[in-house]
Amino acid sequence: MQTIDSKKIKFTPKPLIYILSFSACATFSHAQITPWQDNTPPALQPFNDSATQLAQLAGSDIMIYSHPLREVNIPSKKGTLRYKNARFTTAAVVLSAKPEQIKQVLSQYSNYSRLFPTLTKATEIERQGNISQMKYHIHVPVPIPILSFNEDVVMQHQLLNNSIQTLIVDAPIQYGMGKFEWHAIDSNHTLVTLTQWGDLDKPKGFLVSTILKALPEVKQGIPQSVDTFVLETLKRKFDPMGKLPVQGPRQIPTKKLTNTEKALVQKLNYQGGNPVMFVHRPVNMPYSNRAEALQFVTTFATLNAPMARSAEVLTTPTHYKNMFKQVSKVESKPIQNQNGIDTTITVKVGLGVIAIPFRLKLNYFNEGQNRYYYQANGGDIEYMQGQMHFSALANTKSGQQTFLSMTSASKIGDNAPFLLKIGKSLPYADLLPTVGGAPVFIYKANQYLQTNKPS
Repeated sequence: MQTIDSKKIKFTPKPLIYILSFSACATFSHAQITPWQDNTPPALQPFNDSATQLAQLAGSDIMIYSHPLREVNIPSKKGTLRYKNARFTTAAVVLSAKPEQIKQVLSQYSNYSRLFPTLTKATEIERQGNISQMKYHIHVPVPIPILSFNEDVVMQHQLLNNSIQTLIVDAPIQYGMGKFEWHAIDSNHTLVTLTQWGDLDKPKGFLVSTILKALPEVKQGIPQSVDTFVLETLKRKFDPMGKLPVQGPRQIPTKKLTNTEKALVQKLNYQGGNPVMFVHRPVNMPYSNRAEALQFVTTFATLNAPMARSAEVLTTPTHYKNMFKQVSKVESKPIQNQNGIDTTITVKVGLGVIAIPFRLKLNYFNEGQNRYYYQANGGDIEYMQGQMHFSALANTKSGQQTFLSMTSASKIGDNAPFLLKIGKSLPYADLLPTVGGAPVFIYKANQYLQTNKPS
């Protein structure tokens, strides 16, 4: 069901992704270096400052996690703005490069227009020592003009020995900050992290403001999408994909954790208040008489309900009509002799300025041992596969909880409706909806579980 929210991401946070993607955050409309104190938490803080520990957990994936709420001070034209509950999100990846190579690429801001998709121009406005103020032009063309994004964004970067601190000066997301950091792992590999936060409650501009007002829940998935956009770009530059491995039927690539790693991920869930995610390398999955490239994402999350209730709600799509206001109709029937259900979900995503209707046709199968498999079977999202695994957590002060491992991928086919199909032309169109959709799905699921308890 992740795709329901994924399609919201398809047309909603993408422009925001390209705004925030460069560890952006707030500034002013005239060229002037702005003094500020960086409040971004170190990416390694939850790992006892150990780059090796984080690199080992990330492995060959992009890992995404959030930090505990913290106080942040942001300079603005109105004076210093104070936020008591800012939640930063970090993404981490190990790249086949030396720290000097990473520093050279990330500190050449004028070359960002050749590095990041949709960033078409990068101009230095002012420089003082190791501080540079840059104006970036971002163009996200969409055949529907009202959904196109064509804006200048001003950012201020401060280069240090193994980091770049960034403040947004002028952008539709007006206030925020972020930081790149890099640490040598061995002679040929470097851990690169991006930690960022932006105030999504005070956007400006018609398009961004209208979309966030119409779909406020997508704010839950924008930080993860931002981080993934940036680090996926760096990963493809330093570690090109090459030939994709071929998987067998239902052989979904997922993240396997040791008991120690599982305990650490659960701690990150609790402290950060958000899912922990791992973006895998693309693989070829079998579909009929051919293979289709899909990029899976594994999400680990805490559900605030007992295991049986959590599994029943998340794997029974009839609940989705009450869970998501965009779902208008759910039809289900059992699949004979396969312990599964065949489901058709009718969705209508209203963006305030346009409505995007589509249908999901999914088969759900109970594989036993609290594990469920789902796959698209027609519908407007032609390619979609995933798996959920539920395990009980020990009783807490808030009652019984469930640890969810969810791995999913989705991709729009050639026969999709026009409004969905135009999204295929955007960068990472087969990845970012899955990344952004998962936190939204978990957020809505926990809301529903809290307010709809069985009697």
